[in-house]
Amino acid sequence: MFLHFTPRRRIIDIALENLSPDIRNLRHLLESPFATVRRQAAEALGRLSDPQSLPILLNAMRDPELQVRKAIVRALGEIGDPAPVPHLVDILNDINEFPRREAAWALGRIGDQRSVPFLMSALDDVDPWIRSACAEALGALEATDALDTLIDFLRDYSWFVRRETALALGKIGDKRAVKPLMDRLYDDYPEVRGAAALSLGMLNATEAVGVLIPLLRDVTVQITGVTVASIVAASLTALGINPDDIDFADV
Repeated sequence: MFLHFTPRRRIIDIALENLSPDIRNLRHLLESPFATVRRQAAEALGRLSDPQSLPILLNAMRDPELQVRKAIVRALGEIGDPAPVPHLVDILNDINEFPRREAAWALGRIGDQRSVPFLMSALDDVDPWIRSACAEALGALEATDALDTLIDFLRDYSWFVRRETALALGKIGDKRAVKPLMDRLYDDYPEVRGAAALSLGMLNATEAVGVLIPLLRDVTVQITGVTVASIVAASLTALGINPDDIDFADV
């Protein structure tokens, strides 16, 4: 797929004339001989969230230091302007995993639908952290085109990919995900069970009430410190069921 975009050099020439003083100072720091300074300058530009920073960051994307490139990509996502999308989808194929992961996050943050097919392709990345980031981004984009692909990734061997996929399906909001999510209520990992329960509540899946209720006894603590039971209780409440009214003798 070809994405048309203004050449980087032209963007820079047009935009550099009207930079704010803060951005102008950070531009000079981004040219520092010290990688730590360049990384911190990129992070500061991201915090400013000013689209005026885009040409500077785009011009620095070939920085030789991995941590600087990673910070630049994240800054582009924090700014949220769609102009860098063509560059970010290219980074999904970077040789290093950290820029790939940050690019997926940034694309989800920016919210441009042009990135959906590229994120779907990147779900095949060998690194589970990249697959997880792509699933999260597709959920943020509410990418209905990715529904079938994401349902397949509910069976990924990595539990955190399954968790992010389950959460993404809840955000997309398509009821076709209900049955696959119900199956994940029996996942070996509490984080996946909790994510599936949360998304079933988001999908208003009243048909899942019967399988959710027994999980009110699942007091396994997730890495977030929250029990599966507490998430299930919240989802049941969203579905119009008061957990306090349930008689477990009948379950």
